Amino acid sequence: ELKQNATVELTAGTYNFEQIDAAGKATFKLDVRQGSLIVHVLGNVSAGQEVKFVPLAAPGDVAALKILVQSEGSRVNLDGKSEFVGTILAPEAVIDLGQQVKVQGALYGRRVQISANSTVTGVPAVSLLNGAASAWLGYKNDCEVTTGVPPGTPDPLLQLIGQAVYGCQQVDLGTAVIVTGNV
Repeated sequence: ELKQNATVELTAGTYNFEQIDAAGKATFKLDVRQGSLIVHVLGNVSAGQEVKFVPLAAPGDVAALKILVQSEGSRVNLDGKSEFVGTILAPEAVIDLGQQVKVQGALYGRRVQISANSTVTGVPAVSLLNGAASAWLGYKNDCEVTTGVPPGTPDPLLQLIGQAVYGCQQVDLGTAVIVTGNV
């Protein structure tokens, strides 16, 4: 449990937790300057209002490619105005993004709910997913749909894009609209 306004720093490596429960305005500093950071959670992940996952990366590195959070639980919640960088892999979970949440990474879950004014900019940590589908996906709340699938995209990946979020069986985007391609 991470208390309100508390900060914790994790450096490159693998971490195992029973659950993650972070109160409002808590901060996770994720230092990936020396390598990848993998967090394995047996239970649920819950981040309160305005919780920040702040990457610390070497110049030129894309931190989202080096951060993976795996959950075996049934829920992953990022409450309003939270910010997350990395990939969330929770195949049995409902991933719920509150209002005005910003994600740079990818979401793999049983179901994904994205509330109003939230943004997911697709940067999946493919190398950490042992060959999982590679694509750039983004979600944003507006009234237009843009599709720009990169040339040479394999058919199975096009099917995943049609599902909106990797591995999802059901997607509830609320007012969100899917934007695919190199964003």
